[in-house]
Amino acid sequence: MTAWQTAVNAAQHYEVPQPICTSVTHTAYTGIWAGYVAPRANYSDAAFTWSESQWVQPSVPANSNYTNWQDAPTASFWDGIGVTSLIQAGVDSISMNTPQYRYWTEDYPNGSIYEGPAISPGQSAYVYLQYQGNQTTYYYLENVTTGHYQTFTNASPYVGSNAANFINERLGGHGLPKFGTANVSQSYFGAAQTTHQLVSTKSTKYVMTSNCTSTGTVLSSPSSMDSYGNFTQTWKNSSPYSDAC
Repeated sequence: MTAWQTAVNAAQHYEVPQPICTSVTHTAYTGIWAGYVAPRANYSDAAFTWSESQWVQPSVPANSNYTNWQDAPTASFWDGIGVTSLIQAGVDSISMNTPQYRYWTEDYPNGSIYEGPAISPGQSAYVYLQYQGNQTTYYYLENVTTGHYQTFTNASPYVGSNAANFINERLGGHGLPKFGTANVSQSYFGAAQTTHQLVSTKSTKYVMTSNCTSTGTVLSSPSSMDSYGNFTQTWKNSSPYSDAC
């Protein structure tokens, strides 16, 4: 949690929330996720309670075919904890007639809530979340470039703790925008006061493909991780894709 403490001290302006290079353990293939996942089983089966990560928010092109953000191609970047139940937060890059960039929080399978400071492509996004018990989660969302941040304590009826996730997601029913990269850093997680840095030797590499297998078209894939847990997330194709696999 050192990075979170540094971020809080360095941030300049609190904003009131507005409503609204080693081998990995193994590689998994999915239709909607790409990135790295650290399973709880690789950390003495400790229940994870927090995660944090930072990335440079990628730019997406304007797409005149979409005037509604709910339908538009979206590249979502996030970190979180859990597997079938997920406590997570991140930023969407939405490729519509005027591209939009929005922070969000989510307690999956509940839907996401768009909330957090303003962010633009090329700026650094930082996300920290901590499950506090009693079905509540604390979120700290910062635009590191501007120093603006917002904090939230939201209900978390669906508690996830079985993995720490650092992900580029293709939202179900949406293609990815054409085409982009994001540099991911400061990826840490832990249980209570225990801190772990993301490392490749205890993580599963997730590759997003058109048919959820190694034979499909690669849609998004992370690079190898350096010794500090940094990697580059690149999405390479917007189609074909399947929501059924």
